[in-house]
Amino acid sequence: MLTKQEESIFRSKLGLTIMKYFGISFVIALASGVATTLLLNCFIRENGISGETVELLSYMVTIAVLFVVFLKLFHKKIRYIHTLEHGIEIIEGGGLEYPIPVEGDDELTALAIQLNDMRRTLQKQINERETAIRENHEMVTAISHDIRTPLTSVICYLDLIRDGKVKSPEEEAVYINNALEKACQIKNLTTALFSHSVAENEEVMFHYELIDGNELLAQVLSESVFLLEEKGLTVQVKDSIAEGFAINVDIQQFRRVFDNLCSNALKYADPRRPISFDVMLEPDTLRIIQTNQVRKNSGGESFGIGLKTCEKIAERHEGTFKSWIEKGEFVAIWTLPLY
Repeated sequence: MLTKQEESIFRSKLGLTIMKYFGISFVIALASGVATTLLLNCFIRENGISGETVELLSYMVTIAVLFVVFLKLFHKKIRYIHTLEHGIEIIEGGGLEYPIPVEGDDELTALAIQLNDMRRTLQKQINERETAIRENHEMVTAISHDIRTPLTSVICYLDLIRDGKVKSPEEEAVYINNALEKACQIKNLTTALFSHSVAENEEVMFHYELIDGNELLAQVLSESVFLLEEKGLTVQVKDSIAEGFAINVDIQQFRRVFDNLCSNALKYADPRRPISFDVMLEPDTLRIIQTNQVRKNSGGESFGIGLKTCEKIAERHEGTFKSWIEKGEFVAIWTLPLY
């Protein structure tokens, strides 16, 4: 009865090839040994060669022929193994563009295919990382440029007030108000820049807790409603969850998603239309939907940094976050797994 290891050898294409080559080599070697014996027997009497010597020479010829023929037949496989070894060395040295040749139809072929797949995957990851670094640099450069503009305005307003160049208290109040608005704009941009840096930094530690989802949602939603209504916006909350459920989240990052949604609504929502939060349970999933009408001519360029932060946070929680604008309505859908 064959062991599992022996059975795997017989099922292996490479193993069958080796056995086939060995069988061919053995037959040729055996024939060579027999031929050697017959030839030497012809000279036994004339040259005084003993039977033991003939037998020894036959064994030596058989072994030599077996070895030479087997190496000759297996030479192509050995050469291919060296090719794979050379390809692996190139990949280890960073040559991810080097394609490993795929030959034959056995385990070595499968290994070459897997190495090429690994090479392409690594190359894709490196390209994506380089793209992310480039986009991050462009984002930081753009925000830094936008910070410079309102900062220059603030300095100008303060210089005018300090140098006494305002004509009246009313004009001074206008300058102070404008400087305050520009300062708030700078604050928003620096907050966005910080959020972007946090979102892009995969080393930021998340502290997950298995908590009551109803309790956390009720608290965060009430805080969001209070913040938005305090700014004169109307909020509608539709909570269709009747049963208890648990979620595994970093509470601080969970709140950050709602903070970003509220910040986005304060900047771009149409104050004449309500902001909606819909919360529902689906099989193994918590779904949160936030919608609002976008204010026309909302002003200011949105880099979507807060929303990108939400996407990163959702991914770190094994969930999803998608947002878009359709027919003047902003829609954000956030899903989290249940526990």
